[in-house]
Amino acid sequence: MEPLEEIAIHTPTQKEYDTLMKVFEAGGWKWFSGELPTDSLKLLWKEYRDKCCVEAFNSFKYRDKKVFKENYYNIISPKQFYDREEVSPRNVKEIVGLHNCIKRLLAKRV
Repeated sequence: MEPLEEIAIHTPTQKEYDTLMKVFEAGGWKWFSGELPTDSLKLLWKEYRDKCCVEAFNSFKYRDKKVFKENYYNIISPKQFYDREEVSPRNVKEIVGLHNCIKRLLAKRV
């Protein structure tokens, strides 16, 4: 996945945010803190909720959509991002399914 200069991905629902984080994780991205994108799914989206946007340029960040607009970012949807990165709906579904399966298997080991 290529870094997105001055582009933010708007995730108005928890489901869209969760899916996007799983796709980024499959692409090898990490938060600026070094954590995996899915390490804190439920906490981060809730801070901005339907105004949540994700930036993936030199680092991986999330903020209120308003902040990105004020800084003249191009705001795109997850679908636009997937299309841009040539990640098909089938690929998205497979990534989410594999991620969920791995998490269940790991939970059983503990």
